[in-house]
Amino acid sequence: MRLKPTQDGGRVAEGDTPWGTYRVEWSKQGNLLTHHINIKEPVDSGTECTHRGQQIRTQECDLCKGNVIVKVFECAIHGECSIRKNVGVTVCNTCPDRKV
Repeated sequence: MRLKPTQDGGRVAEGDTPWGTYRVEWSKQGNLLTHHINIKEPVDSGTECTHRGQQIRTQECDLCKGNVIVKVFECAIHGECSIRKNVGVTVCNTCPDRKV
């Protein structure tokens, strides 16, 4: 974790973990201002699928706590998909068309 002061007297914490990266900012008074978490998908996630293609974009997860960014991939069957989070596209780990 890296903790740095801000120009207005607040603090910012940034760090990398095996699960992703994060950034949290507090005001001078110690109030939480913003937080951003970017979760990495596991290498062996158990959700491999031959229909899933390249990552095409990222999208914020409105149902998740905090600012969770989800990777959206090409899907040969459904057009777009995400591996685990429902962001309005097919979710691979619950998809009946998933093919390993």
